[in-house]
Amino acid sequence: MQAVYSSFTMFKLPVGDDEDVSVALTVELSQNTSLSSGDDVIFDSVLFDVGDNYDSSSGEFTCKEDGVYVFVFGGHIASGYASNNMYRNNAREHYGPYLDNVWPEVDDSGTSSITRLVRCEAGDVVTIRPSSSRDFLGQVTYLSSFALSSPVVFSAQLSSSIYISNGITIPFDVVSINEGNRFTPVHGVFACLDNDFYLFTWSITTASEANQRPLSARLMMGSEEVKAGPQTMKPFNTGPHTTASTQVVVQCRNATTVYLQAV
Repeated sequence: MQAVYSSFTMFKLPVGDDEDVSVALTVELSQNTSLSSGDDVIFDSVLFDVGDNYDSSSGEFTCKEDGVYVFVFGGHIASGYASNNMYRNNAREHYGPYLDNVWPEVDDSGTSSITRLVRCEAGDVVTIRPSSSRDFLGQVTYLSSFALSSPVVFSAQLSSSIYISNGITIPFDVVSINEGNRFTPVHGVFACLDNDFYLFTWSITTASEANQRPLSARLMMGSEEVKAGPQTMKPFNTGPHTTASTQVVVQCRNATTVYLQAV
């Protein structure tokens, strides 16, 4: 299976209520919206915006403080396929997710979600833009964000397309954030040095080629699988890529490693 534009992200979850939440956002499209390639997605319905960072008239999220921000984007298109990219200061920060009608025999619509960590400086502007013109469905296309104060966090991606065999640890080799230096990109593993709680999230995008087998990716802690349910993607010839994402909260065990394995 060929994997492209794939990512692996983790951050330590806060314990207790010692810190006040300074940034927290969830916005969505209130109705079905037609967007052209390169348009900023303007999420016009603001569910909450702690910190007043989002402008619902322009679709711009403005970072008011330096730091690491978590962005979660979910999209649902009426038909076809499209990628939706994240931009920071008009420069593309991240690819994906790819939205594809992966079950064409059931429904022509397509949906996917992705979690990204972005290191921002005060004044940076973050937006979401589709790569092609599509109709996005209201109330199920959304953007969420919050500022992260965790001392342990990493975000890594694949630098290029790779073919993955069963049992192989996926080697996310491009690291954009690695606070605490716990992630080793050469081996694709995260080192647990305590027994605290962490959230791991990953997104795998596969090429859509004829006769390819489905791909499942599972989170491993040491030699044991984390029982979060495998992430399975079956490629179709409906578009260039198929994307799936998964998140799981894990209580780490000291002196163990966590990694993502293809099955």
